[in-house]
Amino acid sequence: MRLLLAGALAVLAAAWPVAASAAATGYCYAGLVGSKGPLGISGTLTARSAPVVQAGHVAAWVGVGGPNEAPDGTAEWLQVGMNSAHGSTNNHLYYEYARPGIPVTYVQLAANIPVGQSVRVAVLKTATGRDLWRVWVDGKPVSDPISLPGSEGRLTPVATAENFDGGAPGVVNTFSYSVAGLRVATRAGGVWRPFRSGQLRQDDGVQVVMGTAGSFVAGSAVAGPSPEARKVLGG
Repeated sequence: MRLLLAGALAVLAAAWPVAASAAATGYCYAGLVGSKGPLGISGTLTARSAPVVQAGHVAAWVGVGGPNEAPDGTAEWLQVGMNSAHGSTNNHLYYEYARPGIPVTYVQLAANIPVGQSVRVAVLKTATGRDLWRVWVDGKPVSDPISLPGSEGRLTPVATAENFDGGAPGVVNTFSYSVAGLRVATRAGGVWRPFRSGQLRQDDGVQVVMGTAGSFVAGSAVAGPSPEARKVLGG
C-alpha cells in the first residue's frame, strides 16, 4: 500500500509481499499474512494513540490480494482500514481496490476516526455473482459489488499496520493500532471462522505484540522483532 497525494485524494497501492525488503523501499509492515483461499477477512481496528506523521503515511488495514495476485500476475486486491498522512492529525476510514489494467481506486468513508474508537471492517465475496466482493463496516455494506476477475479462492488474506517514510530516510513516524478478532470467511456471503494461523510480517522499525492468534497491537518501535510476537506464533 503506497500513498500518493493527488489534490485532496489519497491513493494507496499495495506492496506487502512477506519476502519483500521494506528497508529498500521505505515501507514497513507489521502484521499477519494468511494462506490463499479464504473468501473474506474481517477484524476490529482501533487507533490506540494519535499518529504523528512527519512524512509519508501510517495505516492499519485488512484485505485480500496483493501486487501479483491477478490471474495475469499483476496487481489485484481489496482492502479496508484507517490511515493518516503527513499534514493530517486524524485517522481516515477508507477502502481501496486494484484490478488488472485499471488504476487503483481509493474511497474515503470517514474523515475523522477518534483515538480509541473501534471500527469493525471486512471485505467479503458476495453470495451471488462471479468474482464480486463488497466492503463492510460495523456490519453494514458500504460499497457496491466490486469485481476482482479470477479472484475466487485465489487471494491472500492480510491484516497489518503499515508505515511509509515518504522517501525521507531517518524520518520517524509514531503510531499504534490494535487489530482484534480476526476472522476469515470460508464461504461467499459470510460463513466465518477465527483467523488461527498466519505468517508474521515484522519489519525493522515496526513491531507486533500479539494478544492471541487473531489479535495484535502493532506500531512504531525500535528496530528488531518483538519476542512476545514470536513466542505466540511459535517462531
